[in-house]
Amino acid sequence: MMKNPRVMFAVIGGLSTGVIIAVVLFFTILKTDSTESITGNTSEQTEPTPTPILPSATKEPFSDESGFTFSYPADVVVNQQDLAKSDYAHLSLMSTRAEGSLRILASDTAVTSIDAWLLENLPEASESGMTTVKFGDLEAQEITIEEGITTIALDRGVIFTIDTTSDTHLDYWEKVYRIVLESFAFAVPESAPVAEAPAADGSGGITFEGEEIVE
Repeated sequence: MMKNPRVMFAVIGGLSTGVIIAVVLFFTILKTDSTESITGNTSEQTEPTPTPILPSATKEPFSDESGFTFSYPADVVVNQQDLAKSDYAHLSLMSTRAEGSLRILASDTAVTSIDAWLLENLPEASESGMTTVKFGDLEAQEITIEEGITTIALDRGVIFTIDTTSDTHLDYWEKVYRIVLESFAFAVPESAPVAEAPAADGSGGITFEGEEIVE
């Protein structure tokens, strides 16, 4: 007995339509699950951006007996370190709010140029580049490296160094550094001697270029 062709075509067409609908529904559900999975993972991985720590807006003055002054944020503590024989000043600035420190050092040196000092003490500076800045009344060279900022000034056989170091709060200490550098000034030492034996060249001893001596 011959089957009706129209009936066969209708059955085949119905089956094909059903398969197509099933395939479309399958991929629609799969796409929805994948989108939700990606969205869920993104939400889990997103972390809030930490609020940066800023130095205090209140400034405190500091005067060193070797002959300079500067200002620093009120949330920073200035510690006077033990002096080596060649040192005039050795200060360490630290904070309980941010890991790291800032150091100020003034020492005798035999070098006659900043480049010579850098070659001996900070050879990587040549790869970082230098910027000329004012250090009190002196011209200084500022070097930025991965560990922080170092600024060097040279005056009459005395090398001045300001440097920062931090593993986690470089931005905080850079802001402290800017405050110190911009306010740094040379002054007459608080405990200047009444009289000094003249040096071989007839001068009365070391004074920094920015100091004002009243005769």
